[in-house]
Amino acid sequence: MLFREGVGGVLAIGQPTHGWVCGQLARAWGNARFGTFAPWEEVCLAAEQHDVGMAAWEGAPTLDRRTGRAFSFMALPEPGHSRMFADAARLLLAQNRYAALLTSLHFFALAARHDSANDTSEGARAVREYLATEVVWQEAIVAGLRADAHYAPHVAPVALERNRRLVAAWDWLSLLLLMGLRGPTEVVVPGAVEDIALTLTPARDDAMRIAVAPWPFGVGSRAQAGRGGAEAERSGARAAEDLAAGVGGGRPDVAGGRGDGVAGRLRGAVSLVCEGRRLMAAGYEDDAALRAGLAAAPWVTLGLTLVEA
Repeated sequence: MLFREGVGGVLAIGQPTHGWVCGQLARAWGNARFGTFAPWEEVCLAAEQHDVGMAAWEGAPTLDRRTGRAFSFMALPEPGHSRMFADAARLLLAQNRYAALLTSLHFFALAARHDSANDTSEGARAVREYLATEVVWQEAIVAGLRADAHYAPHVAPVALERNRRLVAAWDWLSLLLLMGLRGPTEVVVPGAVEDIALTLTPARDDAMRIAVAPWPFGVGSRAQAGRGGAEAERSGARAAEDLAAGVGGGRPDVAGGRGDGVAGRLRGAVSLVCEGRRLMAAGYEDDAALRAGLAAAPWVTLGLTLVEA
C-alpha cells in the first residue's frame, strides 16, 4: 500500500493498483529514441501484474503502529516482502511464463539490494532463502523458454535484462506519480541505445498534470483517459473532455500507427487513471479498526495527465 497526501486528505492506494498504472505506462511506451520491447503483451502483463503477490495482504492489511496506518510497501517488515515477492511470480506463472520470469527478476534485483541491518534474524534469513530459492526457480523457467522457439530470442541475456530494467523503470515512475511529486524529479530509464534521464515536473497550479522531458511515449500515445472525480481536479476534467471528444481510451498508439487512427488529435499527452480510498481518520488503533476504516473509506478516482515538455 502507498499513500498520497493532498489538499483533500490522504489517499490509500493498493500495490496492485500501482501495478495497473505500470501497465498503462508500458502500453503507451516507446519511440525511436527510447526503443520498443518484445514480447510486447508479455512485458506489459508483467508490468501490470507484478504486485499480484500483495493482493491478499491488501485485502487484510496490518497496522504500522508508528504511523497509525497500514504498513506502506516500503515499511512492510520481513519476512513479509520476500514471501510476497515469491508469491507474485508463482501466481503470474498461471498466466504466462515470460511475465512470471520478469516479475521474479524484478523482485530478485530489489531483494539483492535490500539492507538487512534492521531486520530481525528471521527476516534476514527469509531474504537469503528467497534469493537462493529464486535463482533455482528462474533457471528452470529460462531453460523452458529457451527451448521454445517463440521465446528463445527474448531470454537472451541482453534482451531479458532490457525488459527487466523497463519493468523497474515503470515501477518507479508509477510510484513517484501516485505518491505525488513535490518538484522536478529525475528518473534514469533504458533508451534505444543508451540510458536516458527523464525529468518529471508537476505543474505549479495542477499537481495532477506532469510535464515529461524528453518524451518516452509514442506519437499520439495515450493510456486510458481519466474519469474525473474529486481527486482528479483539472487534469481529470481535461481527460474526461478528451474521452468525450473521442480521443481517449482504447489501445495506445505508438510511432508507426498502432491504434484507432486518431493519434494526430492527441499528440504528446498520456492520461492515466486509477482508484484509491480516502482515509477518514488520522490513525487507527489496531488491525480490526484499520480494516473497518478502509472498508468504509470512500473510493476516489485519480486522474493523472503526462504532457510532453
